Amino acid sequence: MHLFLTDVFISVDMLSPIVHLLSKNKMKVGILNCNCIQDYTEDSVLNYLINKDEVTYFKFLPLNFSNKIFYYFVKLLLKFPSFILIRMTTFWFFVARKKNFFCDKKFNEFLLKNNIKTITICENFQKRNLEKVRKISKFLKIPLILVPSGLRLDEVKNLEMKRINFCDHYLNPNKIQIDTNKTKKNIIMGSPRYHVEWLKTLKSIYKFNAHLKKNDKLKIAAFMKSGSHFGENDLFYKLINKLKKIENIEIRIKNKPSDILPNKCAKFLKDGYSSTELIEWSDIIITGRPSSVLVEAIIKDKYIFLINYNNPKIEKCNFYNFEIINKLYNDNDMIEKIQSFFKNKNKINRDTTNKEIFLNSFINFKSANNNTNNDYLNFYKKF
Repeated sequence: MHLFLTDVFISVDMLSPIVHLLSKNKMKVGILNCNCIQDYTEDSVLNYLINKDEVTYFKFLPLNFSNKIFYYFVKLLLKFPSFILIRMTTFWFFVARKKNFFCDKKFNEFLLKNNIKTITICENFQKRNLEKVRKISKFLKIPLILVPSGLRLDEVKNLEMKRINFCDHYLNPNKIQIDTNKTKKNIIMGSPRYHVEWLKTLKSIYKFNAHLKKNDKLKIAAFMKSGSHFGENDLFYKLINKLKKIENIEIRIKNKPSDILPNKCAKFLKDGYSSTELIEWSDIIITGRPSSVLVEAIIKDKYIFLINYNNPKIEKCNFYNFEIINKLYNDNDMIEKIQSFFKNKNKINRDTTNKEIFLNSFINFKSANNNTNNDYLNFYKKF
């Protein structure tokens, strides 16, 4: 069995395509949830996967006695109303970032009992837990595989060895980051998350909910993150409020899935639709920050408007200089551009050349639809 460890939502999003690919090819897969606070079994994608014959879902880590008591105490708290839970932010931060649920002996026994061949983790896995998993995987000689939590549209220029040092293989979607150490662990593989087959699977899973029905209005999807270190949030909300007042415009907000709060309180779970659904529904994507969802939007020929409120951090991002990204610098520019787009949208040509340049850089798109899935399959078959 190939084991995939999930914690925050982004790990579910990035690892699910690999789970799907392996299970579809009759390889036994296990998904082990390491998040005591958030359970994503109600998520449409995870629910789809765990109902596959080849996929086994483990609700939580194997626990020792003291951690079992704490675990069930947390589960009891989660039954409280959201207005109480949201006042316990300090406690949830402790559970998510400080509390150690890993028991070396129990986890060791779990791996042996289930005949685990590989362990795959998303790179945003908590470091304290990553260290423990690495120690045990090394002892049992089980390959530990690290998958990036995104496509590096952000400002990080060099491959970060501090996490790669904890794994045996790093499945890198692109060459955007410079591998100054020339490590053999770094394998350029493309991204199953943005493979045409997975995007078709997502379309069949979501069936594009009835509440997102089309009409003649210009549809704008606004992607944002609470507490963004790019500093755009307050100004971006003001822009959204201005856009809402414009006739024939419909705008929906999608929060970045980075909450540590229980599901009842998590902003991104209250949006009512997934990023994939919102991208499919939209004509235009607006954002004030780098995000891997932009890649899916570009694949689907959506227009990307990035607003930069004179922020030098954004200008240092890896995605910033690509021409497929329409860069604007104040609210008036954005509103004028959107109104112009609405008047002329049937006359606007798709920027095929710059689309290919962008996608080839971030997901090795030229070979993605032919080789990426085969490369991943062949990689896992080695073990």
